[in-house]
Amino acid sequence: MGAEAFLGNNRQYWGIENGTRQRLDCSVLEDRLRIHDPNAVEILGYFHRASISLFMAWADKQPSARDRTYPTWQAEHQANRWLMIHQVTQPPT
Repeated sequence: MGAEAFLGNNRQYWGIENGTRQRLDCSVLEDRLRIHDPNAVEILGYFHRASISLFMAWADKQPSARDRTYPTWQAEHQANRWLMIHQVTQPPT
């Protein structure tokens, strides 16, 4: 692998680390979970990643930059869990 290819791969890694991993570690507190069952860990990981995907689509539609945060999205959807279930089960509008 040449130097340019290495730098490109390295940038891609840090883009993932700074985007998804930051949200999982800081906003979802994934590193603090005390779940020991491997199946439960995997399923919870899928839910967290689906949540982040829904957040990214939601954030694109927010007019204010202050509202484009994962904690804001969590707070808005925590009150009405059916809203998130409908987002997952219904086709996009």
